[in-house]
Amino acid sequence: KCSAIEVLYFSCALMYLLLLLLCLEMSSAILADFYTLRLASEMQSTMSYLVYQYNGTHSQGPGNGAVDMLQRQLQCCGVQNYTDWLKSTAASWHLLAEEARVPKSCCEEKYSHCRGDLGHLEQLFQEGCLKKLDDRLHVVMLYCCWLHGCACLYMCFCLGNNLSLTTDLQMGTAASASFGKCI
Repeated sequence: KCSAIEVLYFSCALMYLLLLLLCLEMSSAILADFYTLRLASEMQSTMSYLVYQYNGTHSQGPGNGAVDMLQRQLQCCGVQNYTDWLKSTAASWHLLAEEARVPKSCCEEKYSHCRGDLGHLEQLFQEGCLKKLDDRLHVVMLYCCWLHGCACLYMCFCLGNNLSLTTDLQMGTAASASFGKCI
C-alpha cells in the first residue's frame, strides 16, 4: 500500500499532467480556428483558379471533373455564384454556343433538359460553392469545438477532484488505502 506522501506525490503529478493536457486542448482549439480562416482563403483561391481554367470537357482538363462533381454534389454553381462562369476565359467553351452558358453541372436535377443557358436562371443553382463548402467546414469545426469543450470540462472535473483529494491528504483526512497499491 502507498503511504500518504506517495499518494500526495502521484496526486500532484496527475494534477500537473491534467493541467498540461488542458493547455494543449485549448491551444489546439486556437490553432484550429486560425487554420480554418486560412483554409477558407485557400479554398477560394483554388476554386477561382479551377473555374478560370475550366474548358467544358471532362477529358481535356484535370480540374473539370472535380468542378462538375463538386457543383453536382453541393448543388451550387461557380465560386460566389453562377456569374463567375462569365469570367472564365480559359476557353470560349461557353461562348461557342449561341448564348452564354454555365456548365451543365450547375443545372438543378429536376430540369433534365437544362443546358446551362443563362436565359433560364430558374433552372440553375443560385448559390456559390464557396459558401456551401465554408458552411460544411463550420459544421465540422463546431463539432470539434464541442468535443474539445467536453474534454476540457472532463479534465477540469478530474483536476477538481484531484485538488480535493490532495487537500484531504494534506490535512490527513483521506485514507491512502483508497488508492490501492502503488505501481
